[in-house]
Amino acid sequence: MRGERRAKTVRELLLEELRRQREERAPKEARVRIPKPPPERWRPRAIPPERAMAEMGVEPLYPELWDLASACNDKMRCYSALVELWKERNNHEYIRMAAMAGADIEQVINLLKEGKKKEVFKLAGL
Repeated sequence: MRGERRAKTVRELLLEELRRQREERAPKEARVRIPKPPPERWRPRAIPPERAMAEMGVEPLYPELWDLASACNDKMRCYSALVELWKERNNHEYIRMAAMAGADIEQVINLLKEGKKKEVFKLAGL
């Protein structure tokens, strides 16, 4: 007889149904399980996005732009700006030319965003 389940009584079934209906009618906030608070001395820390990407095994969609962005101070902001500019077909040549000439990528990004393509040529030394 050990391990056998006895049949639920009508009363138990009705109570279970009432509890389920009460939970369904309750506001969404009441249904959410509130987690236990963290320990007192616990302090959250932010990790750099580059480290998070490496630990999670995420690779950039445009590795060549990721390499160019490594020369910038804020690598993630620089990479996202380069990707945004790269999507415009006519910027490919300017970005490549500036990279081969060794121009400052942050300045190139700012100039291309402002639409000053002739100044990118000057910056690249051409």
